[in-house]
Amino acid sequence: LTTLTLAYLRRRPLTLALNVLLVAFSVGTLVLLLLLSMQANGLLMRDARGIGLVVTAEGSPLQAILSSIYGLDAPVGNVDVRDVRAVVQNRAVRHAIPLGLGDTYAGFGIVGTTRGYPEHYAAELASGEWWGEPLEATVGATVAEQTGLRVGDTFASAHGAGSQEHDAHPMRVVGVMGQTGTVVDRRILTSLETVWEVHDAHGGEHDHDHEAHNEAESDADWLAPPADGADNRQITSLLLVFESPIAAALLGRSIGALPNIQAASPAFEIARLGRLLGGAVALAQLFGVGLGIAAILTLFVTL
Repeated sequence: LTTLTLAYLRRRPLTLALNVLLVAFSVGTLVLLLLLSMQANGLLMRDARGIGLVVTAEGSPLQAILSSIYGLDAPVGNVDVRDVRAVVQNRAVRHAIPLGLGDTYAGFGIVGTTRGYPEHYAAELASGEWWGEPLEATVGATVAEQTGLRVGDTFASAHGAGSQEHDAHPMRVVGVMGQTGTVVDRRILTSLETVWEVHDAHGGEHDHDHEAHNEAESDADWLAPPADGADNRQITSLLLVFESPIAAALLGRSIGALPNIQAASPAFEIARLGRLLGGAVALAQLFGVGLGIAAILTLFVTL
């Protein structure tokens, strides 16, 4: 039987190659889809871990999640610091991480934030130090690898994906983070004061205490109103980490009743995104199954 089988295969090499190709392609397609689905879900959950709610301006909750957590979309808008002060001071909130988004460099998002942001993702320095004074930046590992930015380099940010618009405010790299496998690898981190200064949110009227800002900053430092009382500062979003999941659900409803802001749940929006993409994944899986059936039918007809 073995001799006859080998003789048959030698006699029809093209048919053998076609059958092997169809079976390999169908199995490979299914395995690839499975691996991509598992990896995508893992990345989504890793970037959103621990974040109970994202507070942004009113708009699309899914867009708010994609822009604030994953950096995959344009921000919904900005909210006034005074509008979120009560949310941050709620007892149920363990950590509140502000984000100032909108500017980019070489396609990578620049994020004005506090030290709590890299700490949330367990990011550590590979070289240099964390940002301190305004216009200082600490870059992610992927950013450093693809742009060539190193400690001591300077760069000018751009508003959105356009050409450079902030040449008058060059930023200096003071540190490079190590690889974390999270969204911070693809981001350039700086202080909220940098974002406000670059966009002239203070109108040049407020002085920064650079000396104090060099110390390890508290997550609540940015909440303190300016000395003159005219608080026109804005942030793009607020990442909230809660003491318990129940607190997130209860506070989410309370935030929804406040004017000018909304609360988006990462868990809910990720599930909704999965349902939106589920049809395309199912169609690709059906294509792989169809290839497998075609391979079996070809083998059957040949026999």
